[in-house]
Amino acid sequence: MKKSFAFLLAVLVGAFSHLLLAQGTVEPTVIIYATDAHASEAGSDPGTFTVSRTGSTNFTVIVFYNLSGTASNGVDYEHLGGSVQIPAGELAVSFSVKPIDDALVEGDETVVAEIIPSSLDCATCGYTIGMPSNAVVVIVDNDTGTNHPPFVRLNSPQEGDVFTAPATIDLRAYAQDIEDGYNLQVEFFQGTNSLGFGTFVPTLCPSPYCPFFALTWSNVPPGNYILTARATDSQGSSSNSTPVHIYVHGGTSSNSPPTVRMVSPSDGDIFTAPTNLQLVAFAQDPEDKYFVQVEFFEGTNSLGAGTFNGTRCATDCPNYILTWSNVPPGDYVLSAKATDSLGATTRSAPVRISVTGTNLPPGTNTPVVTIVASDPIAVEGSFCLSEQLVVDHFLERKRLERSSRDRGPELLRLADQQLCGHEHRDVCGAPERADQFRADDLLCDWRHRFEWGGLCRLAWQRHHCGWASFRSH
Repeated sequence: MKKSFAFLLAVLVGAFSHLLLAQGTVEPTVIIYATDAHASEAGSDPGTFTVSRTGSTNFTVIVFYNLSGTASNGVDYEHLGGSVQIPAGELAVSFSVKPIDDALVEGDETVVAEIIPSSLDCATCGYTIGMPSNAVVVIVDNDTGTNHPPFVRLNSPQEGDVFTAPATIDLRAYAQDIEDGYNLQVEFFQGTNSLGFGTFVPTLCPSPYCPFFALTWSNVPPGNYILTARATDSQGSSSNSTPVHIYVHGGTSSNSPPTVRMVSPSDGDIFTAPTNLQLVAFAQDPEDKYFVQVEFFEGTNSLGAGTFNGTRCATDCPNYILTWSNVPPGDYVLSAKATDSLGATTRSAPVRISVTGTNLPPGTNTPVVTIVASDPIAVEGSFCLSEQLVVDHFLERKRLERSSRDRGPELLRLADQQLCGHEHRDVCGAPERADQFRADDLLCDWRHRFEWGGLCRLAWQRHHCGWASFRSH
């Protein structure tokens, strides 16, 4: 009895302690930056990402990340698993990008690491994603070839930012070149219109945020704008950043339209039919926040309204989701339209995708077999004579008809007897006409065999063509 009570007490104390621990735990905030943003195939010089946290260090925390960029995980650099562990008592941990030296002329390639929410479910497993939530390491190619274009990224403003007119917008871009380093020209654009060249600011902070090129865009009127940065090296090679969409509204007196962009699928994605596509869009309104309606389109055809997904993540969350089912092969142009409470609408930039033909998994490509009857009629007995014998008999009858009109019937009867034979008289008909009937039928049979590809017709088919009709052919 005492042992049972002690065990029960231990379980209750453990559960209560776990509850107190969970209630008293404050999620740490984690960020990532490139402590060594340069890697090279030459000498397998690695780059380094560092993940750090703020807050309590009493517990080990596992931080998850996604990898993207122009370099491929496990192909251009040694495979990385997608998570890193900060031990208890430590504030930060690093992991390396180790290039794989190949013989391909690829130019510089980028590795982008972005922190994503934890997939674990425990009292101390969660964390809050801070800024910066992503970082870039550039892998330098050591193979000879043409001049490498620079890398450029527009960091400010960010996708979906909203301003009030007349707005003053600080433009910042990070740019770097393998051969020229930071000795570059960086030009900012609104659509195709140049806003001017940026000034190099050699400040210190984690890449890809510092150093940067800056330009101030003043007195910006209301409207939707698409901003980019273009970096050009000393040999004239240039690169453009990913476009950023912003909105400048006219103030509190006027309703501002929402911003919207497609998150998934991405432009250029290819799928195999039959497929179910999950359409994801991010939408936000200055006045209504996330209380907007989002409708997805293929061309001008509505695919339906998206469902609000109030998930938490570093970027593009919360969002709106719609599943497009059983998409057939073809090329499609997808977009999303957001509408606020006052009816103001905005349509996202189009995304072009392709769905290829059906590719069934192994074992399901069942061949289709077709079977036809080349001779669909069978009969008892040996009634089908050889075609050559029937043809010879037919020619003999024609010769006898031409040679003697007076003795024609008698000669024909003798020829018929040679073909039909007395053993078939039970089929050929009455005794006095049996031979002729049998011969007529066999000749008729030969005609149909000639026309229908080998069908052997017997005496019961005489109504189709008797001797009288056959003689007219």
